[in-house]
Formats: sequence, C-alpha cells, structure tokens
Amino acid sequence: MIKFNEKYSKTEFLSFLEDFLPEDFVQKDEDIVIRNDRYKEIKKANVIGFSESLDLYVLEMEHGRENDPRITIATDAFKILADYWVHNALVIFKNKDTENYRFSLLTITLDQNEKNNVIKKYSNARRYSFYLGKDAKIKTPKQQLETKGRIKSKEDLLERFSVEVVNKQFYLEVAKYFDDLVSRSEKKMILPSVSDENSNVYKNFAVRLIGRIMFCWFLKQKKTIKGQLIPDEILSTRAVIDNSNYYHNILEPLFFEVLNTDIENRGIKSNFFDQVPYLNGGLFSPQLDDYYKLDRITFSSVYINTLIIKDEWFKDFYELLETYNFTIDENTVFDQELSVDPEMLGRIFENLLAEINPVTGDNDRKRTGSFYTPRQIVEYMVDQSLLEYFKVKTKSDENKLKSLISYDLNDDLEYPLNDVDKLDIVRAIDALKILDPACGSGAFPMGILQKIVYILQIVDPTCELWINEKLKDIPGLWRQKLRESYISQPLDYTRKLDVIKNSIFGVDIQSIAVEVSRLRCFLTLVVESEIQDEKKNRGIETLPNLDFKFVCANSLISAPDESVKKGDVLFEDDFQMKLADAVDKYFNSNGENKRAANNEIHKLIDEKVNEKLKHLDNLVAYGGNAKLETVRALMNKKTIEENSNIMSLWSSYKNIFEHKAVGFFDPKYFFPSIKDGFDIVIGNPPYVQLQKFARTQVQKDLENQKFETFAKNGDLYCLFYERGMQLLKNGGVMALITSNKWMRASYGEKLRRYLANKNPLRLLDFGGFKVFDSATVDTNILLIKNEINKNFLQACHFKNDYRRGESLQVYCEGKFINLNNLSLTAWLIGDLAELAIRNKVEKIGKPLKEWNVKINFGIKTSLNEAFIINSDKRNELILLDSKSSEIIKPILRGRDIRRYSNDFAELYLLQTGYDIDVPNLYPAVYKHLLKFEEKAKKRNDQGKNWWNLRSCVYYEDFEKDKVVWPDIMREPKGTSEKNREFPYFCLDREGFYQEATNFMMTGDNLTLIIAVLNSKAGVYFFTNWFAGPRFDNKGFRYKKAYLENFLMPLITPANQDIVKKIEIKVDQISKLKKDNKKEDTKVLEKDIDHLVYQFYELDNEEIEIIESNNK
Repeated sequence: MIKFNEKYSKTEFLSFLEDFLPEDFVQKDEDIVIRNDRYKEIKKANVIGFSESLDLYVLEMEHGRENDPRITIATDAFKILADYWVHNALVIFKNKDTENYRFSLLTITLDQNEKNNVIKKYSNARRYSFYLGKDAKIKTPKQQLETKGRIKSKEDLLERFSVEVVNKQFYLEVAKYFDDLVSRSEKKMILPSVSDENSNVYKNFAVRLIGRIMFCWFLKQKKTIKGQLIPDEILSTRAVIDNSNYYHNILEPLFFEVLNTDIENRGIKSNFFDQVPYLNGGLFSPQLDDYYKLDRITFSSVYINTLIIKDEWFKDFYELLETYNFTIDENTVFDQELSVDPEMLGRIFENLLAEINPVTGDNDRKRTGSFYTPRQIVEYMVDQSLLEYFKVKTKSDENKLKSLISYDLNDDLEYPLNDVDKLDIVRAIDALKILDPACGSGAFPMGILQKIVYILQIVDPTCELWINEKLKDIPGLWRQKLRESYISQPLDYTRKLDVIKNSIFGVDIQSIAVEVSRLRCFLTLVVESEIQDEKKNRGIETLPNLDFKFVCANSLISAPDESVKKGDVLFEDDFQMKLADAVDKYFNSNGENKRAANNEIHKLIDEKVNEKLKHLDNLVAYGGNAKLETVRALMNKKTIEENSNIMSLWSSYKNIFEHKAVGFFDPKYFFPSIKDGFDIVIGNPPYVQLQKFARTQVQKDLENQKFETFAKNGDLYCLFYERGMQLLKNGGVMALITSNKWMRASYGEKLRRYLANKNPLRLLDFGGFKVFDSATVDTNILLIKNEINKNFLQACHFKNDYRRGESLQVYCEGKFINLNNLSLTAWLIGDLAELAIRNKVEKIGKPLKEWNVKINFGIKTSLNEAFIINSDKRNELILLDSKSSEIIKPILRGRDIRRYSNDFAELYLLQTGYDIDVPNLYPAVYKHLLKFEEKAKKRNDQGKNWWNLRSCVYYEDFEKDKVVWPDIMREPKGTSEKNREFPYFCLDREGFYQEATNFMMTGDNLTLIIAVLNSKAGVYFFTNWFAGPRFDNKGFRYKKAYLENFLMPLITPANQDIVKKIEIKVDQISKLKKDNKKEDTKVLEKDIDHLVYQFYELDNEEIEIIESNNK
C-alpha cells in the first residue's frame, strides 16, 4: 500500500492508480517532446496511463527546483495538455531538489477550431494539487485518495480534488474547538470577572486567540537550517505536554512579550524565544479584553489565577493542526493546493464572526463555511474592476489588459505589452485607491492585493519601474538611500507593502473583523520576508501599523458635518493635512517613534472631537456670540435630541484606538490621504432586512442619511450600493455581490431607479445557483461606474449548466445580452428571443393588480392547535350545541391544494371573529378553547378577547368563489417526482377558509386567471419575470407582491372566443375533478396550454422556447 509521506516511487504510484482509478485504467509509457522555447520550467514529461471512461491521462512531469514559480509550472503543464489535445489529466510534478512532490488534477477547455493549429488556445485552466512526500501531512490525501475508494465518475474525481471539501472539513473541525472554548458547560476557558451570560466576550477572546495561534502556525512554515521562525518547542503538541499552564507560561509571553517587543528590550530570554523575531503591527499588542498585565516582580500576568484555559484544549487543538499541511503560498483560482493556505484564515473567521455580529444581532449562521466569498467570485470582481480602471488610466489595448489581468500566462504571448504599456500600468497602480466598505475578514482586500502584485511581477519583474516611480520626486542623496532600502527586501515584500500602504483600505463595523483583516495583511507580508539569520531580527522587517488602513466604523453613516460646505467655519483648519502627515509617519513606525506618532494622532483626534462637541454645546444652549439666525442655519432645523445624537457620534471618533466601532465613516477622518474619493469600491455587504431595526436608533440614523434607496421594508445592502457610489471618484467603478432580490422585489424599485441613473456595466444574476453553500440567498454581481448611464449594460443569467468553480468570465462569454432600457418594474435577463417574448407580453399585458381582483392571505390564528379542529371534534361540538356550526368552517392548508382541485383533510376553523361573544353565544366552542386559554393569551395576533381571532376585513371573501394556492410551490425534481403537478392553483367554489400559508384571489374572470396561472406559459412568465428568489432551491413563493405584477392580456372582442374556450375547458376539468379527484385531465390541460399561447399571441418559435423551458 502506498505511503503518501514517502519519496515518490513510480512503481508504487502506478499500483495505487490501479486501485484509485476505474478498472479500465491502463498503464502507458510514452515520452512527450519538451520544447525549451515553449516551456520555461518543465524539463521532462511522459504519459504513464489512461482511463477511457474518464477521458483522463496520467502524466509525470519534472521541473528544476522545489521553489520554481507555481504559476509558471502550471502554465507549462496546461500548454503541454493543449498541445497534445488533452482535456483532463492527473499529473505527478516532481523535481530532483527534494523528496516532496505534487499530485495534481489539471483541467482545461479546448476549442475544436484550434485542433489543427500548431499552438492551441485553451481556457478555464485549473490545477488542484495534493502536496505529498517526506515532509507532507497525509490526513487529507489519505482521506480523499484512499479511504473513499475507487473513482466512480468525472464528478467524483473533481470532488476528490476539491479544495472546498477540504476547506469545509477543516473549518468545521476548527469550529468545534471554538465551541469547546466558549462553551459554558465545558468551562475549558474562564475569563476574569466575566459572567457566563456574557457570551460575546468569550467569543471575541476565542476568535482572537485562535487567530493568533494560526498566524503563528503559518510562521512555523518559514525556516532556515537554524530553525523555524517559531520553533516547535514553543508551538506544538509536545510543547503543551512539556509546559504545564501552557497559556500563561508559553503563549502569553510569546504573544505579548516576544512578538510584540524588540529582541534587545525583551524581559524574557530563552534559546527558543530568542529565535522569534519582533513583528510590531499591533497584532500582539495586549487589549483590554486580553486580560493581560505584566507583574514586573513575578514577571507573569496579574490574571494568572483568574484567566484559565485548560492545557487539554491546546493539546487537542494542536493535534488537529498537526494533521494538516499548511502552506504559506497563496492559492489562486488558477492553481489551488489542497492544504491550509493563508486564505483559510479568512474562511474560518468570516464564519466565526457571524457568531458575534452586531449588525444583525444574529448568531444562527449554519456551520457550513458558507459566508466567505468564494475565490472565483472575488477574482472575477477584482479582475473586472481593475480592467475598467486600467481602460481609463492607460492607453493600452483592452485585449492586452485582459491578458495581463488573467493568471494564464499563455495569452500574454498573444497580446504582448510594450514599454509604454508597462510604464502606464505601473503609474496607474501607483495612483490606485481601493475601498472595501464591509471588509469582514479581508477576502476582497487580499484578492485585489494578490492580483496587483501578480500584475507588477509581469510588467516589472525587476521592480525597477516601480521603485523609480516611487522615488522620482525624492532628492538625489535621499533617493539613493531609499533605493537601497527598497532593494534590501524581497521584491514581492516591497510590492505588497507599498500597495497596502497606498492603495488598499477597509472598513467594518465589527472590531474583531478589522483585526482579522489586518492579520491577513500581516501574514501576507511575513510570508514574503526572507529569513537572514546573520541580520538583526533574523532579517525580518517589522510589520506596519494598519490602524488607519482597516478601521472599525459604520460605513453607512457619514460624518455628522457632511452636509456642511467647505469654507464654513467648521472647516477652517488644517486637520486633514496634519492627520495625513501623522498617519504616514505612524504606518512604518515602531518603538518610541510609534508611541510618539500614536500620541500625535490621539491629540489631533481629541482636539477635533472637543471642537465639534463645544460647537454643538453652543448650538444646543443657543449660547456663545452666535446670532439666532446663524444658530438656526447651522442647526439645519435639527432638534436638541438630534444634536445630542450627533455629539454621541463625534464622541465615538475616539474609539479609533480602542477596538470599538466609530459611529460614522468619512475618508477624511480615517484615510486622510484620500482627497476626492476612491477609484474602486468592492465588497460583499451584509444582507439584513431593515425591518430588524424598526423603531431603533439604527433606523433613525439610516433615515437621517436621506438615502434615495432607503425603504423600510428593504435591505441594508441596498444602502451600500448608494454609499459606495458616494465614496467613489467621478468615473470610479464599484463591484458588489449582494442578494438579487432588488432586481425584482418592490422594495428594490428605489435602488433600480438609482442605479439606472448611473452607468451599470455588467450584471451577473446567479438565479438559483448558490454562490454560498447557504441555501437561503440568491445573489448577483453588479459592476457599475460613477458616471452618466451609457445604456450598455451587459447581463448574464446563470443556468443549470454552470459548474461550481468554473471561470465566471469564460461562462459568461457568448451569454451576455445588452439591457439597454432598464425598467423600474424589474431588471430581467434573457437571450434576445426571450426578451422578445417579454416585450410582447408587456405590450399587451396588464398586471393583475389592475384587474378587478383582490389577493389576500389566509387566516392567522397564532394557535392552530386550538382554532383548527378535526371532524371528530367538529361533530362533538355540534352535538353539544347545534349553534356551534355557525362558526365552524372548513379550511384548506397548503398541502391540501391540488391543481384544479383539493384534498380536503376534514379540518375546520373555529371562526371566532374579532369580537364575537363566544362564551355566551357558543358555549361548547368556548369550553373547548378554555383548554388553551393560557397559550391563547400569549398570542401577539388576537382579537378583542383571548378567544377571538385577529381583525380581518375580508372574512366574507372566504365564502366567495376564489382561486386559492399555497405560498410556496415546489417544482418536481428527478424521475420520482416527474408526474407531480406544478404549479397548483385551485378554483374553490365551496367556501373553504384558507390557512395562513395560503393565498386567495376573489373578483372577476377567475376561471380565465386560474387557467393562465396553471398553464405552461403562466409558469414561464412567473418564474422568469415576476417571482422572487427560488425557495430552498426547489420552488417559488407565489406571494401577493410577486403575483400582482403578473401580466395578462385584456379581454377584447378579438380574443373573446379564445377566452370562452379556455373557461369551458376549466369548467370541464373542475367537473371531472369534483366527481373523481384522481381523474387524469392532462389532455384538457394541454388544450388549455395551447389556448393560452393564442391568448398571448405567441408564434411557434416563442411557443418552443416556453415548451423547452418546461421540460
């Protein structure tokens, strides 16, 4: 049996493949000719096997050294596959430099038109790799490649090499240890003077502790012959066993006295701690909630006896970490290793942060790893944003820019850059300013940093252009000194540090989220550092201070004086200039210089806050020398209460160094280098219904912002679209991924109007495809520029043929359509033929809300067990008092409704009305209800007395003829459900009441309406144009808000005969179903389908589109 943690052996590996791949796998031995002019890193390649059922080749490829660039190796491999017309391959990548190797699945898409070309183009290239060999941890490869047995299909093969599967498993395991730590029953952690009820304090501490440990675990991966940056003697299972009271004796000193202190000034000395460099950056600065204060006499924390974390927890957690491969190389969509990479930090914490989210107040996100924005989504949004930016800022051809931005090096040869292009791109990057207004754990800041650094590697491999651009305005002698400083560090460290300092900014309302974003930045810098043991601090540069790069603030609330124009008395100071200078000094400072810069910033902020508070005090008191007219003008008719809220907001500005949220956000107070807005705003804002904030200060604050997109029944993300545009420069570009409800929902009308007045560029509607593993959110990506609408929105609707992980750009090519006339009613995406149908229906149709019909929901009892009874209880009550029958009504539930009929379950409603005197008029019913009195009194929805139902103005409509249907209707899925009806509207002529989950329609032309809604055309129109998001990915909600927009042609003399025929067919079905509910009426229903097509004046081509959609 193969051992994945041993040196590669071809014989043993072939034996493994015989058991791993389908039984049709055959061994081969065919050399591949390697052309040195075409392949940069691959030196040797040969085919060693093939599986016909999988159309899968197995190859060996050899490259020079273990540290050869991964992107270049992958590009060479993809070229080899394309040159030999291989779509899918398993490849063993080996080199003579090491006993480690990679086992990779490579997939590409080939264009049939390229088959006879010498150099063949390919797209959608992907590599997924297991790291194997002497230094490998083999838990994951053993589980994926061995334990799960023989590969059954192509889908199974992809699943075995799925990074998502591994990431989710790792996250769930880490989450278990998070739960263990915060559990108040286990009590593996006790915090000083913190009650068990204060769970968020425990959760914050746990997130910070796990984050710091994993940061250090990544540092362990960097080493020289003199040892790791953090040795195993400090950070390992063995270290826990050898050091009792591990947290206080080892981790606390490591965090707060070693990593946070220059080596020469440390009070703690040991051979192992001396190996650890000083990092700075604030990551290991003790916070109030860290419960750390050093006792200078005992040289231990004063909380040593009151902060308790059991050694057992560390031992078990470290044992978990020691079973996984950790890699300090950042994965890309193009090339992914099935190891724990730095991005995994973001995935873990994005989901743990949901446990302590102050925006939603929720802690119920499922443990699925489902809320971290997937890598391919981040990459698409980053690529499209940068493309639009470069198109404006450079003169380069668009094809050149697309090729440059893509990780695929092959297309760069087709569209090479000249020297002018390269210099333009470097200068554009130098000027670039990017904001994520809801940065979470840093997915977008890291994604765009990674891509910018990659672009700089391509256009400026020696970093000469970049350094020259940075130093062009520096005097000669000082310039030479700075140049030496630049080139003393690895080039990617220099690139990343500059881009983080000058270009990337983030805001989040959660302080712990901000900490994690900073941590991701710190990690990406440390992994680029080069260990030089002979130099001070082992050659590791101290980390920058990111307090003014990622800030904790409410990005939706503008600074309280935002409406005041520059030139007013409030702006007659040079605060922003002084703050910009102080922040610039602070970024790279440490030690005494850091403290001095910090104090200077504190002083500036205190002065600004005090100035604002004094000014507001004068306004509130009508004091000072101000004239009453001036006071009124400055107060802008605000009440004293509102001014008190403004004072509170200004006071919160002091939170900037306190790990608490500032109540407002404005670049000039946080990022003073930003003068006229950002070039790019990008992110994934929270999806939270604004109704959750009803009658709270949050709602008042948001209303006071006067957002054009604000709707009380709307969603928080709508406001982020508008706020993002406010924060952009003129001509800047924004890319957000949000729920797609705004595209169709009534509350989205204001947002649709707002966006239509800007310049939307690309819209990707994922429809029912779940970008996040959570089944609750359907999403879209919108790319939009802050300029006048050019009426050229390219839109793509994702269908079932999209494969998770596939390039969004490749999928959308050829599927984009232009949406030129943006409707306020809904933004709908389809191909040209589908749009023609839509235009025809809109031209002849009239929404149901304009027909003479009323739509209402069913009876909400809030206590069905009391108010809904079975037939036995009904008979009993009538037997006791015949008058009871007056208020006992038959009722249908959603599950009872069928198409054109019902399966009445012999259930009845006690219709006690809003104020019926049940005790005196219906004593038998009252006696029954008395059993439920206590529960009935606790209902929010009740009438005048506890036995009454809520007020309802349409009780009488339940006894009329009506169309009824359940709120949620599920589509049939799979062969087992193919005969199940969908949709299922029923015509009720028997006076059934409806339970709360049903809707009903009363009024005119009900026979026609039910026929249309049950028809294939009706299904197509509703599900594509009027429905909200899919429910649980299996069906649709036929809510009033959606259905009342459904379009039907008016009845005219020209179509009256068709309408009559439809109504006759419906009556025939109703009669048959009344006599026998199981009667097969498919022939009549098919006749109705064709009559409805005629009613809508559809031609054969349009009918075929609808028919194929319903298959």
